[in-house]
Amino acid sequence: NVMILKKEPIQKIVFKPFGVEIVKDYNINYSYKNYMQIYSAGIIINAFLSLVFIIIYINYNDYVFFICSAINFSLFAFNALPISVLDGGVMIRYTYIHFFGIEKGEKIAKEISLLFSGILLILGVILYALGYVNITIIITSIYLFTKNFN
Repeated sequence: NVMILKKEPIQKIVFKPFGVEIVKDYNINYSYKNYMQIYSAGIIINAFLSLVFIIIYINYNDYVFFICSAINFSLFAFNALPISVLDGGVMIRYTYIHFFGIEKGEKIAKEISLLFSGILLILGVILYALGYVNITIIITSIYLFTKNFN
């Protein structure tokens, strides 16, 4: 984690449905650059691991590496979505706050999060109805959509 590498104080580590959250000391205000580094780290690591595993798969043709690549790519793509509880959503929030101030930035970020979580929910229902995915995508989408109101 970038916070550990930068020797930033950590208040606690919380395990959540979509990963691990390392809670910072709220008495410390980080710069915009630090927030972007902290929240992009997981996304970048998943993209990197996906690439590494696909290269290994291409060279050794072992299906296990293809599965590892697919899992990491899925984590990368999902976590990068601009939905409030995911890293992509947190990065969008801090970006809009940085450029537009707290009130307007929070409002824009929430609207984007609602839009994308709504699209994910609708897409999940359609894919479920067509028989392409199981119900977990709908449950996940409902969870993400409702987190916009907390």
